[in-house]
Amino acid sequence: MHYKLAEVVCMLFSGTKISDLTKGSIGLLLLGFIFLSGSFYMFVELAEGILQKEKFAIDEKAFNCL
Repeated sequence: MHYKLAEVVCMLFSGTKISDLTKGSIGLLLLGFIFLSGSFYMFVELAEGILQKEKFAIDEKAFNCL
Protein backbone atom coordinates (compact mmCIF):
# COMPACT_ATOMS: atom_id res chain seq x y z
CA MET A 1 0.00 0.00 0.00
CA HIS A 2 1.15 3.50 -0.80
CA TYR A 3 0.22 6.27 1.59
CA LYS A 4 0.43 10.00 1.02
CA LEU A 5 2.45 12.03 3.50
CA ALA A 6 -0.66 13.73 4.86
CA GLU A 7 -2.28 10.34 5.50
CA VAL A 8 0.78 9.11 7.37
CA VAL A 9 0.88 12.25 9.53
CA CYS A 10 -2.83 11.90 10.29
CA MET A 11 -2.33 8.26 11.27
CA LEU A 12 0.61 9.14 13.52
CA PHE A 13 -1.20 11.92 15.33
CA SER A 14 -4.75 10.59 15.38
CA GLY A 15 -5.95 10.51 18.95
CA THR A 16 -2.95 12.51 20.18
CA LYS A 17 -3.72 15.49 22.35
CA ILE A 18 -1.37 18.35 23.13
CA SER A 19 -1.57 17.43 26.80
CA ASP A 20 -0.20 13.95 25.96
CA LEU A 21 3.03 15.37 24.53
CA THR A 22 6.02 15.99 26.78
CA LYS A 23 7.57 19.42 27.16
CA GLY A 24 10.66 18.20 25.34
CA SER A 25 8.71 16.99 22.31
CA ILE A 26 6.74 20.24 22.14
CA GLY A 27 10.03 22.14 22.36
CA LEU A 28 11.51 20.07 19.54
CA LEU A 29 8.44 20.67 17.39
CA LEU A 30 8.63 24.41 18.00
CA LEU A 31 12.36 24.42 17.32
CA GLY A 32 11.75 22.54 14.07
CA PHE A 33 9.16 25.09 12.96
CA ILE A 34 11.53 27.95 13.85
CA PHE A 35 14.36 26.41 11.82
CA LEU A 36 12.01 25.64 8.94
CA SER A 37 10.69 29.20 8.82
CA GLY A 38 14.23 30.59 9.11
CA SER A 39 15.39 28.41 6.23
CA PHE A 40 12.42 29.50 4.13
CA TYR A 41 13.19 33.16 4.89
CA MET A 42 16.86 32.75 3.90
CA PHE A 43 15.84 30.95 0.69
CA VAL A 44 13.46 33.75 -0.25
CA GLU A 45 16.11 36.40 0.45
CA LEU A 46 18.67 34.52 -1.64
CA ALA A 47 16.21 33.99 -4.50
CA GLU A 48 15.25 37.68 -4.42
CA GLY A 49 18.88 38.71 -4.75
CA ILE A 50 19.43 36.33 -7.65
CA LEU A 51 16.31 37.54 -9.44
CA GLN A 52 17.42 41.16 -9.07
CA LYS A 53 20.83 40.35 -10.58
CA GLU A 54 19.17 38.38 -13.38
CA LYS A 55 16.87 41.33 -14.12
CA PHE A 56 19.88 43.64 -14.47
CA ALA A 57 21.59 41.13 -16.78
CA ILE A 58 18.50 40.95 -19.01
CA ASP A 59 18.20 44.76 -19.06
CA GLU A 60 21.89 45.10 -19.96
CA LYS A 61 21.54 42.63 -22.85
CA ALA A 62 18.46 44.48 -24.12
CA PHE A 63 20.26 47.82 -24.05
CA ASN A 64 23.27 46.31 -25.84
CA CYS A 65 21.00 45.14 -28.65
CA LEU A 66 19.60 48.65 -29.13
